[in-house]
Amino acid sequence: MYWVSRDMVGVVHDAAAGLPEWTPAAAVPASTGLLCWARPIGDVPYGPGAESGGGHSVPWDAVFWRTRSDGLMQLVPASRLAHDSGLETPLEMWSPVYPAHSILLNPNHPRTQEVEGDPAAQPFVSIVGAAWLLMSQANVSTLRSIDSGAAPGTEDKSADRDTDRSAGELGPVSDPRRPQPPSTVTLVELRPRTASGDKASRGSRSRTDARTHRWPVAPFWRQQACGPGRSQRKPVYVVEHERGPRDAPLLPKDRVHVLRR
Repeated sequence: MYWVSRDMVGVVHDAAAGLPEWTPAAAVPASTGLLCWARPIGDVPYGPGAESGGGHSVPWDAVFWRTRSDGLMQLVPASRLAHDSGLETPLEMWSPVYPAHSILLNPNHPRTQEVEGDPAAQPFVSIVGAAWLLMSQANVSTLRSIDSGAAPGTEDKSADRDTDRSAGELGPVSDPRRPQPPSTVTLVELRPRTASGDKASRGSRSRTDARTHRWPVAPFWRQQACGPGRSQRKPVYVVEHERGPRDAPLLPKDRVHVLRR
């Protein structure tokens, strides 16, 4: 299980807007997992017709995924239905989150539908992809594994990223009224910017560097080919940073916003 902190939710949402084509198999942190947002990251369609973009929109609080025996990947966004409690009545059950709908995709094929504006595109898939990709970047996020059965303040902070990648594996569902064995939860948090990180991003002045100022660079994705025959895509997110000699004055850029109907 993965828990994405509130600050990281905003980073994922913004990064997803510019996500280029990506390959699920190259980004997914575990073959099966549950990822929960600390706050809703948007809305997803719910109910009949949701798979094609119709249905009733509900806040999006979590997503479950699994790799089926036939190799296809199933993605299931879910909601707490916090503002739509009437939708729970027909279900005759209670759950922390309720599946909104379900889609299947080939994890080995680059996901291009959302980039190309295909009518069959699923906007929520880009957000899932952005979350998975950012989770694997040490310069953007930090992952901490905790034991959900441990007392507060006893988190295991020594777990490394290789251990975290398997933390999304889920066992069979058991009776929640019975005592549960400890399980592993991975916290995904925004990595704070450090002085050393700023120094690296700004570069250093050299004898051949004739630039006299620094300037801000907006975050962007850099495409990266990987996998068998370099057929897969695993974009790398370049965070907001500054370019130019680190001891030069900062030259801010003016931004012009154009509204078109």
